[in-house]
Amino acid sequence: MTYHQSNRPCSARLARLVIAASLFVGRIGTAQSAAPPCRTDSIEAKLRALPSKVVLANGDLTIHNVYREQALQFLRAHDQPASVTIDSLVIVSYAPHRDFWAAYVGDESAFREISRQLLPFTPKLTCELLPQVLAADINGQFERASKWLTQTTGTAPRGTWYFAYGHGQTDMGGLGQLRMVADLSQLRPTVALLDNLVPHELAHMVYDRRPGAAAQPLTVLGRSVAEGLATYASWVEGKGSRSPASVVGYTDAEWEWAVAHEATLRRQVATMLCRQSREAIDSVSSRSHHITEGAPGAVGYFLGFRMMQRYVAQRKRASAWAEVFRMSPDALATRTNYFGRRGCDAEQGT
Repeated sequence: MTYHQSNRPCSARLARLVIAASLFVGRIGTAQSAAPPCRTDSIEAKLRALPSKVVLANGDLTIHNVYREQALQFLRAHDQPASVTIDSLVIVSYAPHRDFWAAYVGDESAFREISRQLLPFTPKLTCELLPQVLAADINGQFERASKWLTQTTGTAPRGTWYFAYGHGQTDMGGLGQLRMVADLSQLRPTVALLDNLVPHELAHMVYDRRPGAAAQPLTVLGRSVAEGLATYASWVEGKGSRSPASVVGYTDAEWEWAVAHEATLRRQVATMLCRQSREAIDSVSSRSHHITEGAPGAVGYFLGFRMMQRYVAQRKRASAWAEVFRMSPDALATRTNYFGRRGCDAEQGT
Protein backbone atom coordinates (compact mmCIF):
# COMPACT_ATOMS: atom_id res chain seq x y z
CA MET A 1 0.00 0.00 0.00
CA THR A 2 1.08 3.51 -0.58
CA TYR A 3 1.84 6.36 1.74
CA HIS A 4 2.98 9.32 -0.30
CA GLN A 5 2.27 12.81 -1.47
CA SER A 6 -0.14 12.59 -4.40
CA ASN A 7 -0.90 16.22 -5.18
CA ARG A 8 -0.88 16.23 -8.96
CA PRO A 9 -4.21 15.39 -10.60
CA CYS A 10 -4.01 12.96 -13.46
CA SER A 11 -5.30 13.87 -16.87
CA ALA A 12 -8.77 12.89 -18.05
CA ARG A 13 -7.19 10.37 -20.42
CA LEU A 14 -5.19 8.78 -17.60
CA ALA A 15 -8.32 8.80 -15.45
CA ARG A 16 -10.15 6.75 -18.08
CA LEU A 17 -7.32 4.25 -18.29
CA VAL A 18 -6.98 3.88 -14.54
CA ILE A 19 -10.69 3.54 -13.91
CA ALA A 20 -11.06 0.94 -16.66
CA ALA A 21 -8.12 -1.04 -15.31
CA SER A 22 -9.39 -0.77 -11.74
CA LEU A 23 -13.00 -1.81 -12.24
CA PHE A 24 -12.47 -4.37 -15.04
CA VAL A 25 -15.80 -3.77 -16.65
CA GLY A 26 -17.11 -3.08 -20.10
CA ARG A 27 -16.92 -0.25 -22.54
CA ILE A 28 -16.82 3.37 -21.50
CA GLY A 29 -19.78 5.35 -22.73
CA THR A 30 -21.50 8.66 -22.29
CA ALA A 31 -25.07 7.52 -21.74
CA GLN A 32 -26.74 6.88 -18.39
CA SER A 33 -25.74 3.64 -16.68
CA ALA A 34 -27.61 0.36 -17.11
CA ALA A 35 -30.04 -0.77 -14.44
CA PRO A 36 -28.32 -2.65 -11.59
CA PRO A 37 -28.62 -6.46 -11.99
CA CYS A 38 -29.59 -6.82 -8.32
CA ARG A 39 -32.00 -5.52 -5.71
CA THR A 40 -30.53 -2.38 -4.19
CA ASP A 41 -33.04 -1.71 -1.41
CA SER A 42 -30.87 -3.14 1.37
CA ILE A 43 -27.73 -1.52 -0.07
CA GLU A 44 -29.40 1.88 -0.05
CA ALA A 45 -30.63 1.36 3.51
CA LYS A 46 -27.11 0.52 4.70
CA LEU A 47 -25.71 3.56 2.93
CA ARG A 48 -28.27 5.87 4.52
CA ALA A 49 -27.42 4.43 7.93
CA LEU A 50 -23.74 5.22 7.33
CA PRO A 51 -22.67 8.56 8.81
CA SER A 52 -21.20 11.08 6.40
CA LYS A 53 -18.55 11.95 8.97
CA VAL A 54 -16.96 10.01 11.81
CA VAL A 55 -14.76 11.59 14.50
CA LEU A 56 -12.37 9.33 16.43
CA ALA A 57 -9.41 9.57 18.83
CA ASN A 58 -10.97 12.38 20.88
CA GLY A 59 -11.33 14.53 17.79
CA ASP A 60 -7.84 13.99 16.36
CA LEU A 61 -8.95 11.64 13.59
CA THR A 62 -11.77 12.42 11.16
CA ILE A 63 -13.22 10.19 8.45
CA HIS A 64 -15.36 11.58 5.63
CA ASN A 65 -17.43 8.87 3.94
CA VAL A 66 -17.56 10.77 0.65
CA TYR A 67 -18.43 7.56 -1.17
CA ARG A 68 -21.78 7.46 0.66
CA GLU A 69 -23.17 10.41 -1.29
CA GLN A 70 -21.55 9.22 -4.52
CA ALA A 71 -23.03 5.74 -4.19
CA LEU A 72 -26.52 7.05 -3.42
CA GLN A 73 -26.38 8.98 -6.69
CA PHE A 74 -25.02 5.97 -8.58
CA LEU A 75 -27.96 3.87 -7.34
CA ARG A 76 -30.42 6.10 -9.18
CA ALA A 77 -28.22 6.84 -12.21
CA HIS A 78 -30.05 4.43 -14.54
CA ASP A 79 -33.31 6.35 -14.05
CA GLN A 80 -32.03 9.69 -15.27
CA PRO A 81 -29.76 11.31 -17.86
CA ALA A 82 -26.05 11.22 -17.11
CA SER A 83 -25.94 15.02 -16.93
CA VAL A 84 -28.45 15.03 -14.07
CA THR A 85 -26.46 12.47 -12.09
CA ILE A 86 -23.21 14.36 -12.61
CA ASP A 87 -24.78 17.68 -11.60
CA SER A 88 -26.08 15.99 -8.45
CA LEU A 89 -22.66 14.51 -7.71
CA VAL A 90 -21.12 17.98 -7.94
CA ILE A 91 -23.64 19.32 -5.43
CA VAL A 92 -23.52 16.51 -2.85
CA SER A 93 -19.95 15.22 -3.23
CA TYR A 94 -17.68 17.77 -4.89
CA ALA A 95 -18.88 21.03 -3.38
CA PRO A 96 -18.72 19.97 0.32
CA HIS A 97 -15.20 18.58 -0.15
CA ARG A 98 -13.77 20.93 -2.77
CA ASP A 99 -10.31 21.12 -1.18
CA PHE A 100 -9.99 17.33 -1.04
CA TRP A 101 -10.96 16.85 -4.68
CA ALA A 102 -8.68 19.70 -5.76
CA ALA A 103 -5.73 17.98 -4.06
CA TYR A 104 -6.54 14.53 -5.43
CA VAL A 105 -8.10 14.87 -8.89
CA GLY A 106 -8.26 18.55 -9.79
CA ASP A 107 -10.96 21.14 -10.33
CA GLU A 108 -14.69 20.70 -10.91
CA SER A 109 -14.28 19.89 -14.59
CA ALA A 110 -11.87 17.07 -13.71
CA PHE A 111 -14.34 15.76 -11.13
CA ARG A 112 -17.15 15.86 -13.70
CA GLU A 113 -15.03 13.93 -16.20
CA ILE A 114 -14.12 11.26 -13.69
CA SER A 115 -17.76 10.93 -12.62
CA ARG A 116 -18.82 10.57 -16.24
CA GLN A 117 -16.26 7.81 -16.72
CA LEU A 118 -17.54 6.00 -13.64
CA LEU A 119 -21.20 5.96 -14.71
CA PRO A 120 -21.05 2.97 -17.08
CA PHE A 121 -19.48 0.96 -14.26
CA THR A 122 -22.25 1.58 -11.74
CA PRO A 123 -24.01 -1.83 -12.15
CA LYS A 124 -20.81 -3.62 -11.06
CA LEU A 125 -20.04 -0.97 -8.48
CA THR A 126 -23.44 -1.03 -6.81
CA CYS A 127 -24.09 -4.78 -6.98
CA GLU A 128 -20.61 -6.21 -6.40
CA LEU A 129 -18.05 -3.71 -5.14
CA LEU A 130 -20.20 -1.57 -2.86
CA PRO A 131 -21.55 -4.54 -0.83
CA GLN A 132 -17.93 -5.62 -0.26
CA VAL A 133 -17.06 -2.16 1.04
CA LEU A 134 -20.05 -2.10 3.39
CA ALA A 135 -19.34 -5.63 4.66
CA ALA A 136 -15.70 -4.77 5.38
CA ASP A 137 -16.82 -2.02 7.81
CA ILE A 138 -13.99 0.43 7.13
CA ASN A 139 -15.20 2.85 9.80
CA GLY A 140 -15.19 0.11 12.42
CA GLN A 141 -11.71 -1.00 11.42
CA PHE A 142 -10.39 2.55 11.80
CA GLU A 143 -12.09 2.95 15.18
CA ARG A 144 -10.57 -0.26 16.55
CA ALA A 145 -7.08 0.46 15.19
CA SER A 146 -7.05 4.06 16.42
CA LYS A 147 -8.04 2.95 19.94
CA TRP A 148 -5.33 0.28 19.96
CA LEU A 149 -2.62 2.67 18.78
CA THR A 150 -3.65 5.34 21.27
CA GLN A 151 -3.54 2.86 24.15
CA THR A 152 -0.28 1.28 22.95
CA THR A 153 1.71 4.42 22.14
CA GLY A 154 0.06 7.07 24.28
CA THR A 155 -0.51 9.17 21.16
CA ALA A 156 -3.57 9.25 18.93
CA PRO A 157 -3.37 9.25 15.14
CA ARG A 158 -4.12 12.73 13.85
CA GLY A 159 -5.45 13.65 10.45
CA THR A 160 -8.37 13.45 8.06
CA TRP A 161 -9.31 10.54 5.81
CA TYR A 162 -11.52 10.66 2.74
CA PHE A 163 -13.10 7.42 1.49
CA ALA A 164 -14.21 8.13 -2.06
CA TYR A 165 -14.58 6.85 -5.61
CA GLY A 166 -11.89 8.66 -7.57
CA HIS A 167 -9.72 8.03 -10.61
CA GLY A 168 -7.96 5.05 -9.03
CA GLN A 169 -4.51 6.67 -9.09
CA THR A 170 -3.79 5.09 -5.70
CA ASP A 171 -5.43 2.72 -3.25
CA MET A 172 -4.38 4.71 -0.20
CA GLY A 173 -2.19 7.79 -0.35
CA GLY A 174 -1.23 11.04 1.32
CA LEU A 175 -2.43 14.42 0.07
CA GLY A 176 -0.44 16.64 2.40
CA GLN A 177 -1.69 18.70 5.35
CA LEU A 178 -2.53 15.53 7.32
CA ARG A 179 -5.02 14.42 4.68
CA MET A 180 -5.28 10.87 3.34
CA VAL A 181 -7.41 9.25 0.67
CA ALA A 182 -8.73 5.72 0.32
CA ASP A 183 -9.83 5.44 -3.30
CA LEU A 184 -12.48 2.74 -3.59
CA SER A 185 -12.09 2.67 -7.38
CA GLN A 186 -8.75 0.98 -6.69
CA LEU A 187 -8.92 -0.40 -3.15
CA ARG A 188 -10.67 -3.74 -2.70
CA PRO A 189 -11.36 -3.76 1.03
CA THR A 190 -11.83 -7.07 2.77
CA VAL A 191 -11.72 -7.69 6.50
CA ALA A 192 -8.38 -9.49 6.15
CA LEU A 193 -6.86 -6.69 4.07
CA LEU A 194 -8.03 -3.93 6.39
CA ASP A 195 -6.85 -5.85 9.47
CA ASN A 196 -3.34 -5.54 8.06
CA LEU A 197 -3.61 -2.19 6.31
CA VAL A 198 -5.39 0.10 8.77
CA PRO A 199 -2.92 -0.24 11.68
CA HIS A 200 -0.12 0.41 9.19
CA GLU A 201 -1.64 3.59 7.82
CA LEU A 202 -2.69 4.96 11.20
CA ALA A 203 0.76 4.21 12.61
CA HIS A 204 2.12 6.72 10.08
CA MET A 205 -0.23 9.33 11.49
CA VAL A 206 1.02 8.64 15.02
CA TYR A 207 4.68 8.74 13.99
CA ASP A 208 4.10 12.05 12.24
CA ARG A 209 3.35 13.50 15.71
CA ARG A 210 6.78 12.70 17.16
CA PRO A 211 8.75 15.61 18.63
CA GLY A 212 10.41 17.68 15.91
CA ALA A 213 8.81 15.77 13.04
CA ALA A 214 7.66 18.87 11.19
CA ALA A 215 11.21 20.21 10.97
CA GLN A 216 12.79 16.94 9.81
CA PRO A 217 13.15 16.60 6.01
CA LEU A 218 12.12 13.31 4.46
CA THR A 219 15.15 11.20 3.60
CA VAL A 220 15.76 7.63 2.47
CA LEU A 221 16.39 6.80 6.12
CA GLY A 222 13.23 8.60 7.23
CA ARG A 223 11.05 6.77 4.73
CA SER A 224 12.59 3.41 5.66
CA VAL A 225 12.05 3.98 9.37
CA ALA A 226 8.49 5.19 8.86
CA GLU A 227 7.56 2.14 6.76
CA GLY A 228 9.43 -0.21 9.06
CA LEU A 229 7.60 1.11 12.11
CA ALA A 230 4.22 0.99 10.35
CA THR A 231 4.73 -2.60 9.19
CA TYR A 232 5.93 -3.58 12.66
CA ALA A 233 2.81 -2.01 14.19
CA SER A 234 0.63 -4.14 11.91
CA TRP A 235 2.64 -7.23 12.85
CA VAL A 236 2.29 -6.57 16.60
CA GLU A 237 -1.42 -5.76 16.30
CA GLY A 238 -1.98 -9.05 14.48
CA LYS A 239 -0.82 -11.04 17.55
CA GLY A 240 0.74 -13.76 15.44
CA SER A 241 -1.92 -13.84 12.72
CA ARG A 242 0.36 -12.17 10.17
CA SER A 243 3.87 -13.08 9.14
CA PRO A 244 6.67 -10.51 8.81
CA ALA A 245 6.62 -11.18 5.06
CA SER A 246 2.92 -10.39 4.75
CA VAL A 247 3.06 -7.09 6.67
CA VAL A 248 6.05 -5.97 4.58
CA GLY A 249 4.12 -6.94 1.46
CA TYR A 250 6.46 -9.74 0.37
CA THR A 251 5.86 -13.30 -0.65
CA ASP A 252 7.60 -15.94 1.45
CA ALA A 253 10.17 -16.35 -1.35
CA GLU A 254 10.86 -12.60 -1.48
CA TRP A 255 11.24 -12.46 2.29
CA GLU A 256 13.67 -15.40 2.30
CA TRP A 257 15.73 -13.76 -0.47
CA ALA A 258 15.86 -10.46 1.41
CA VAL A 259 16.93 -12.12 4.67
CA ALA A 260 19.64 -14.08 2.85
CA HIS A 261 20.97 -10.88 1.24
CA GLU A 262 20.24 -8.50 4.12
CA ALA A 263 23.86 -7.45 4.60
CA THR A 264 24.19 -6.53 0.94
CA LEU A 265 20.96 -4.53 0.97
CA ARG A 266 22.05 -2.70 4.13
CA ARG A 267 25.38 -1.73 2.60
CA GLN A 268 23.74 -0.41 -0.57
CA VAL A 269 21.14 1.67 1.24
CA ALA A 270 23.69 2.93 3.79
CA THR A 271 25.40 4.93 1.04
CA MET A 272 22.23 6.91 0.34
CA LEU A 273 20.54 7.20 3.74
CA CYS A 274 20.54 10.99 3.87
CA ARG A 275 19.37 11.69 0.33
CA GLN A 276 16.17 13.68 0.03
CA SER A 277 15.42 13.42 -3.68
CA ARG A 278 12.20 11.79 -4.82
CA GLU A 279 14.23 9.44 -7.01
CA ALA A 280 16.33 8.22 -4.09
CA ILE A 281 13.33 7.77 -1.78
CA ASP A 282 11.37 5.92 -4.47
CA SER A 283 14.31 3.57 -4.97
CA VAL A 284 13.66 2.07 -1.52
CA SER A 285 9.88 2.51 -1.34
CA SER A 286 8.54 1.72 -4.81
CA ARG A 287 7.36 -1.83 -5.39
CA SER A 288 8.47 -1.59 -9.00
CA HIS A 289 12.04 -0.52 -8.22
CA HIS A 290 14.59 -3.28 -7.62
CA ILE A 291 17.72 -1.92 -5.99
CA THR A 292 19.82 -4.86 -7.12
CA GLU A 293 19.35 -7.89 -9.34
CA GLY A 294 17.02 -10.44 -7.81
CA ALA A 295 15.86 -8.16 -5.00
CA PRO A 296 12.18 -7.55 -4.32
CA GLY A 297 10.89 -4.00 -4.52
CA ALA A 298 10.44 -1.57 -1.63
CA VAL A 299 13.51 -2.75 0.28
CA GLY A 300 13.05 0.20 2.65
CA TYR A 301 10.01 -1.56 4.13
CA PHE A 302 12.05 -4.70 4.73
CA LEU A 303 15.11 -2.92 6.14
CA GLY A 304 12.96 -0.71 8.34
CA PHE A 305 11.17 -3.76 9.75
CA ARG A 306 14.47 -5.52 10.43
CA MET A 307 15.77 -2.38 12.15
CA MET A 308 12.73 -2.50 14.42
CA GLN A 309 13.42 -6.14 15.19
CA ARG A 310 17.00 -5.26 16.13
CA TYR A 311 15.87 -2.43 18.40
CA VAL A 312 13.46 -4.71 20.30
CA ALA A 313 16.05 -7.51 20.54
CA GLN A 314 18.65 -5.09 21.95
CA ARG A 315 16.29 -4.00 24.70
CA LYS A 316 14.94 -7.48 25.41
CA ARG A 317 11.41 -6.12 25.91
CA ALA A 318 8.64 -6.86 23.42
CA SER A 319 6.98 -3.55 24.32
CA ALA A 320 10.08 -1.53 23.45
CA TRP A 321 8.89 -1.10 19.86
CA ALA A 322 6.35 1.56 20.92
CA GLU A 323 9.21 3.81 22.10
CA VAL A 324 10.19 4.39 18.47
CA PHE A 325 7.08 6.51 17.92
CA ARG A 326 8.87 9.25 19.91
CA MET A 327 12.24 8.91 18.15
CA SER A 328 13.64 10.57 15.07
CA PRO A 329 14.84 8.29 12.26
CA ASP A 330 18.38 9.43 13.06
CA ALA A 331 18.04 8.35 16.70
CA LEU A 332 16.81 4.88 15.75
CA ALA A 333 19.60 4.38 13.21
CA THR A 334 22.20 5.52 15.73
CA ARG A 335 20.92 3.40 18.60
CA THR A 336 20.64 0.23 16.55
CA ASN A 337 23.73 0.85 14.39
CA TYR A 338 21.74 -1.13 11.83
CA PHE A 339 23.41 0.56 8.86
CA GLY A 340 26.83 0.66 10.52
CA ARG A 341 26.71 4.43 10.89
CA ARG A 342 24.91 7.28 12.61
CA GLY A 343 21.80 8.90 11.27
CA CYS A 344 21.58 12.03 9.14
CA ASP A 345 21.29 14.69 11.85
CA ALA A 346 24.78 16.03 11.11
CA GLU A 347 24.56 15.72 7.33
CA GLN A 348 22.90 17.59 4.51
CA GLY A 349 20.78 15.40 2.23
CA THR A 350 21.32 15.52 -1.48
